[in-house]
Amino acid sequence: MKGQTFTLEAILTAFIVLITLYYLIISFPLTNLQKVHTTDEIYVRDVFNFLENKTLKESILCWNGKVVYGGASADDFNESFNCSTELKYYLKRLLDDKRFAYNIYVTYSSNGSLRELKFIYDGAPPPNAIALSKIVVIYDWDSGSIKSLVPDDFDSHLYNVLYVKVVVWRV
Repeated sequence: MKGQTFTLEAILTAFIVLITLYYLIISFPLTNLQKVHTTDEIYVRDVFNFLENKTLKESILCWNGKVVYGGASADDFNESFNCSTELKYYLKRLLDDKRFAYNIYVTYSSNGSLRELKFIYDGAPPPNAIALSKIVVIYDWDSGSIKSLVPDDFDSHLYNVLYVKVVVWRV
């Protein structure tokens, strides 16, 4: 009888140990989150290097000042531009389809102080969001509706310098 009790106790103990190990294994992530974040950062930098200043500049020049809420997939995206732009296509294919959310801000100089405009707004970013920026130069001969929002801040052919800040995160 004692042998059966000890055998039953050993089986129950082994079962409890296996259940505990299983719980510990599934409760801790085995993925290195820093590696995922670094991979996302490299991808986002590549996307905005691919966009080049030309595509970004054309889109900003055509922008009428209406904030686009919800990214390139938003219904009102086209209403925010006075001309056709490739930006929607690229943002949708390269970021929206890959489950990224993003905000784009345009900062400009006005009488020595910096002012910021929301260009595309997709919500409040988390603390681990990826931020990068590009400089877009607008000259006097560039035409577009952005000039009604951004003042001529220079006494030369340079109209203004725009700092485009992009904040991207995974959803």
